[in-house]
Amino acid sequence: MTLTRSKHAEARRETPAGHNHVVTPLGDRRLAVARGPETACSSRPLKGTTLGAVDAACDTLTADWDPTPAARLREETEAALVAHPAAIAVTSPAGVRRWISEAGPLRPGLMAALHRLPVVSHRHDAVEACASAGVAAQLVGAESEEELPFHLDRVYGESLVLETARWAAPNDVAVRTGDTPTCLVQPYRYRLPSDLTESTRLVQMLIADDIDGIVFTSPASVAGLFEVAAECGVSTVLSDALSRQMTVAATDRPTAAAAEQCGAFVSRCPLRTDGRDLLAMLSTLVDRPLLPARVLPAGVVEAEGRRVELSPLELRLFAALNRRQGIVCPRGVLAEEVWGHHSHGDRLLSLTSRLRRRITPLGLTVEAVQRRGYRLRRARS
Repeated sequence: MTLTRSKHAEARRETPAGHNHVVTPLGDRRLAVARGPETACSSRPLKGTTLGAVDAACDTLTADWDPTPAARLREETEAALVAHPAAIAVTSPAGVRRWISEAGPLRPGLMAALHRLPVVSHRHDAVEACASAGVAAQLVGAESEEELPFHLDRVYGESLVLETARWAAPNDVAVRTGDTPTCLVQPYRYRLPSDLTESTRLVQMLIADDIDGIVFTSPASVAGLFEVAAECGVSTVLSDALSRQMTVAATDRPTAAAAEQCGAFVSRCPLRTDGRDLLAMLSTLVDRPLLPARVLPAGVVEAEGRRVELSPLELRLFAALNRRQGIVCPRGVLAEEVWGHHSHGDRLLSLTSRLRRRITPLGLTVEAVQRRGYRLRRARS
């Protein structure tokens, strides 16, 4: 692949050093949108409502999916129910809906399990999909779907996991997660789009620095973009571009975490999953410095060449603040993203104090805003 820098990119680099643009659909700003298949199947699709109103330079499906044959899905469901799980984790709203709709004669048993057992998810939209089906589900503080089995392993001992983000060949129904057997039920398998023309073009534009910012709509959209980059042999180059050259936005916390695991520097994430929050965030017309702080894998935060290692709870709190740079994050939002619910006022205060001390070597601090919440900013010299 030939990497070239466009006139647009050169013009953008004339802004003062250390500054970057907040993405906006107005003027000459160029925005890319990477979509996953959940967008088309969501009960509140982004297309045509919120992001659909954005005049994007490149709007591309970077991941698609194949529905698991109904017979195979029922085999997985039967094996999971026979295992007598202690809890159920769900990871996708479309997966929840298809799991229930395709259960056939197993549906009474499946619904009984969903009503009887604890049901958890790391995604708001999956919790909402459960509620629509009459199932009570709890939002937990796991950053990604990979963390969910370990969360259940610690709390309940064994789990039934609804998994929709597997890219490899169909997995065996019974697998092991930690020391506990975990049954996988996969209503869908992810794959790359059959036509890679547009997604390859998006990778080229990102690497050529011809984009001011990119919005990821789901974890699958992140994984798909990097799968395309791997096909082109430029995964490392893409990761570098998304860590330094442009604004990266994610529609929700799990999507932000997926992008960070790929090396991206995510500095835009709405406080709520409501699409209006996202559009308002992207439409801000203010240029300002971004804090040069990145969340890296293995519990590490990096800023201007310096690194500190954080505990899992400290890292979740830091990530929640870092993804909303310049925004005061309400205490309820922060508590929900750290623990999965709002009832940790005193613990949040203690955790914030610990985090403030831990990030001092990075030249960053957590500022308390009276009666509003907290925000991340540079420490005063």
